[in-house]
Amino acid sequence: ASEREYIYLIKWAGFPYCDCSWVPEEAVKEASPQKFRNFMKDAESLTLTSSEWLLEAEEKAILHSEWLQVDRLLSRKNGRSNIVRYLVKWKRLDYDDCTWEQESHPSITKEMIKQFEQVNLYKNFKEREKIIESNKLHSRFEPFKEQPP
Repeated sequence: ASEREYIYLIKWAGFPYCDCSWVPEEAVKEASPQKFRNFMKDAESLTLTSSEWLLEAEEKAILHSEWLQVDRLLSRKNGRSNIVRYLVKWKRLDYDDCTWEQESHPSITKEMIKQFEQVNLYKNFKEREKIIESNKLHSRFEPFKEQPP
């Protein structure tokens, strides 16, 4: 009789939940033996198939489908080779779980990018308006000719 090989759904640090992957047990043990031992201490049952596990995980709120959806784009940066990346806030996750994703990421739509650009254009416009208004105030400045009482 052959021994059953287990695979584990891994959430990689610094990557969104949509980049979780199934990894064979031996690879998990090799990559992080201490984390694996800690996980095994806490695990009650590992007898589910991967599809059964996903259904159970969704029911137990271990892996929400909303975590795979973009809530909004927070920032933008141009990387090497002019690759545009957006800081993504994922639905129902904290800001600690935000990740930088390429513009071509399947979860980032053109509509989201358009909305992000409109919001940031408005912010920049408001800042420019404030600067213009403050400069107008300075142009009305008249120095005192003598000390006020």
